[in-house]
Amino acid sequence: MYNIAHQPITKIQSVIDSYTKQDGVPITYVCTTGKEFSVDHGDVFYRGTPHPEFGNRYFIIVVDKTTRLTKQPLYNIASADWVEDLSFSMIKVDEQYHYSRDRHDYVAAGDSFIDGGRAYVRRGGVTVPPVITLKVKDGNFVEELKETSDD
Repeated sequence: MYNIAHQPITKIQSVIDSYTKQDGVPITYVCTTGKEFSVDHGDVFYRGTPHPEFGNRYFIIVVDKTTRLTKQPLYNIASADWVEDLSFSMIKVDEQYHYSRDRHDYVAAGDSFIDGGRAYVRRGGVTVPPVITLKVKDGNFVEELKETSDD
């Protein structure tokens, strides 16, 4: 298990409680991300069984772009099974892993930083930590397996 420093946009426990009650199955928070080249991100949640109507196991909650300047944001929900196709580059600082949520999300961690979301990896700072790449599988982060050739 990885100790990951998330930066969610919703009240995670409220979402978990609401959808667990509504759907009758356990819901867990996975991460906050956008797609590969996205400059927007949302909170991704997981259910172990496919949704009976829509068939997805992951869903994402994002802030409606038209309400970002108002005091009461509106949220949209969509399927997010695509999250298992993404790679998450992370840096480890003070025993926590940090990741950028989207391609313009600069995340400071100690005297280091990471940026780029799923689009690219930019890291630096006084100390430049190594990058670890993780993937999401069945609602959890796992190490990305590198393909090897038998040559």
